[in-house]
Amino acid sequence: MARMLDGMEALLRRRGGAAPAATLLGMRLASFAPGEARVELDASGAHGNPMGTVQGGILAAIADAAMGWAYMTTLGDGESYTTVEMKVNFLRAVRAGRIAARGPCQERRAHARAHRVRRGGRKRQAGRARRQHLQ
Repeated sequence: MARMLDGMEALLRRRGGAAPAATLLGMRLASFAPGEARVELDASGAHGNPMGTVQGGILAAIADAAMGWAYMTTLGDGESYTTVEMKVNFLRAVRAGRIAARGPCQERRAHARAHRVRRGGRKRQAGRARRQHLQ
């Protein structure tokens, strides 16, 4: 587990390489603690849809990243995981600006939740995912 957490710490200090998908979308790990992670994204028009809001897949990706990084804090050396199922509820439209998702993972359950994707202090989305532990 130390190697995984060291990599996450390097990301916070901007010394490590983020996952290619996170780099592509512009997501960054903002903070983490055991069983928890916060991911941020400065959404721009490049993340938008024709309606002028952030595309739903982008919002799902940031929620998945927060849940995934939270789950990663529970892994031991040589362990891995993958998302096998995900559900997202969109509560409000999200427009360009900084958005954040927090993903807690308690008791190393195979389920994790992104309790909030926020902008301006208001909850915009809730998501949950089921993870499969890989050996």
